[in-house]
Amino acid sequence: MIKKLLIGLGIFTLIIVVMSSSLVYAVAPKEQGVKVAPLRTLVAHEPGNTSSAKLKLTNETDKRLTIELTAENFNVIGEQYDYSFSVNDSAQWVRFVDPKIILEPGEKKEVSYSLAVPPDATPGGYYIALIATNLEPENTNDINEVTRVASLVYLEVVGDIARKGQLLTIDMPWFTSTNIIDTSVRVANQGNIHLDTRIGVEYYPWPLSNKSQSQQLRALTLPHTTRQITGQLDLGTMPGVYRVTYSYAPPQGGLEQQTHTVVYCPPWAMLLVITLLGIIVYTVYRLAHKLLRNTKNKRNLKAKAQQ
Repeated sequence: MIKKLLIGLGIFTLIIVVMSSSLVYAVAPKEQGVKVAPLRTLVAHEPGNTSSAKLKLTNETDKRLTIELTAENFNVIGEQYDYSFSVNDSAQWVRFVDPKIILEPGEKKEVSYSLAVPPDATPGGYYIALIATNLEPENTNDINEVTRVASLVYLEVVGDIARKGQLLTIDMPWFTSTNIIDTSVRVANQGNIHLDTRIGVEYYPWPLSNKSQSQQLRALTLPHTTRQITGQLDLGTMPGVYRVTYSYAPPQGGLEQQTHTVVYCPPWAMLLVITLLGIIVYTVYRLAHKLLRNTKNKRNLKAKAQQ
């Protein structure tokens, strides 16, 4: 019975090993079209100031493209930061020198634009998307597809600026069989300007070692929003219990920390533990069986002696 149990445990562990090593990751094909640079610009202006900058556009197709340049405001929806676009007053602060251009196949072109902040602009953050629209739609399955790409401008109008952030919650598994684990951090921006949010993460196998590994989770967080910042931690090759400490230094001062624990047991370690447990159970069973048999023999000998 014990031998059958050990064989069953071994087969189950082998299945776990095979399943964990047979994961296949699909890589999306690279799409070609209109490329815009830079993807993001951070700029600070005094009210009443005007600046100029350039967008670099690249036609990565084999077709001639007509590109229209416009400005829209962008905002975010939900903690995963899905973008939404609209046209508000601050989008009108942008003027393109050439709002419509022609790009030959493979051609690169720079387009100048100006950003004029009104004298009465309220201090705080303004978020503008510089959008390049391909006016040559592609017809796919009788559906006209219009390509739009954007360069995002994070504008700070200087003045009475409140920078305030808070570390809310941490999400990570308590057990993993792989060394790469997913983690996410929820951070709130309670001020009126975007924050360059940086979360330091340190982790080490406890109590076997105090030598820690470290990395950083980083993202821009818009005012009056909560953002979920995701990332991955590489625990390395050593199984064990890991202590993971998340640290955030909010702009208003201080240090916020949260510590979590994760048990890392890869398939080979599972097999080793199961095998050792099986050996221990089998050894205990054999010893108990031997002890019981010896006790029974002693009783039989004692009974015969009394006769």
